[in-house]
Amino acid sequence: MSIKHSIWGKISFISLILWTFFIVLSIADQAVQNYSFYKEVPQLNTLSTFIVIMMILLGLVCFITGLISVFDKDTKKILPTISLSVIGFMLFLIVLFIIQEASLVYIVKKGVVTNYGIWEIPYKMNHDSSAISLYEQRYLKNNTEDIPASIGTRFGFNYVIDGEPGDEKIQVMKVTKYPEPGLQKKNKLVLADTSYFSVTMNKSRYSGFIFEHDYELLSGKWEFEIWYKEKKLLSKSFNVFYQL
Repeated sequence: MSIKHSIWGKISFISLILWTFFIVLSIADQAVQNYSFYKEVPQLNTLSTFIVIMMILLGLVCFITGLISVFDKDTKKILPTISLSVIGFMLFLIVLFIIQEASLVYIVKKGVVTNYGIWEIPYKMNHDSSAISLYEQRYLKNNTEDIPASIGTRFGFNYVIDGEPGDEKIQVMKVTKYPEPGLQKKNKLVLADTSYFSVTMNKSRYSGFIFEHDYELLSGKWEFEIWYKEKKLLSKSFNVFYQL
C-alpha cells in the first residue's frame, strides 16, 4: 500500500530542496566576492541580494507548510515530521547567517604607510650549517623610495589599516603594478598582479617585493596598492633604477 502525503508536506519538502540549492549558490557567491572582477559586474551584486531573499522566503515556506502538514489529520506524518525537523534546523542556520552578516559590518577608514624603503632580514646558522631567516626581526636598512635593481634587494613598506572594531581581521586585495613593458610571466608580459590575504585592523603589517630573478629587474615606477572591497586604502610607489 502506497503512503500518501499531504500537498503541504510535499511543498515543504520541495522548498527544502530549493533552499539547499540556494545555500550552495550563497556559498559560491561569497567565494566569488574575493575576486577583483566581482566589482566590475553589477549584476553579481544584485544576484547576491536575490539569493539571500530567496533563502529567507524558502525557509519561511518550509516552516509554515511543514507546520500545516503536521496538523493535517488526513496525511501520514512520516515525511512532514522529518521535513519539519530538518526545516527547523535550516531556519536556525538562516537566522545565524543573517546575524553573522549583520555583525560583520566593519568601518574601514583608511590605510597609513608608517615607514618604507630597503629592508633586511637577519638569519642565524642552524646546527647543520643551514641558514634560518628571522622574518619577524625584519628591519629597515635604508629609508628611501629609490631602489637599486639588484638580486637580493628587498623593498617595501609597513602600514596600518585604521578601522573599527579594533583587532578584527578583514580580507584585502594587494595590487602590484610593474613598469612598462611589464614582468615576464609564463611567456607573456604582465603589468600588474593581485593577491588576497587577511589583515588585522589597527596593527602594523609589511608588504613589499624582493628581487630573486633577473627578469624581475625592471627599472621605473613600481606601485603597490591595498584595497578593501571597492575602496583603495593606500598606495605606495618606488623608483627602481639600474646601478652603473
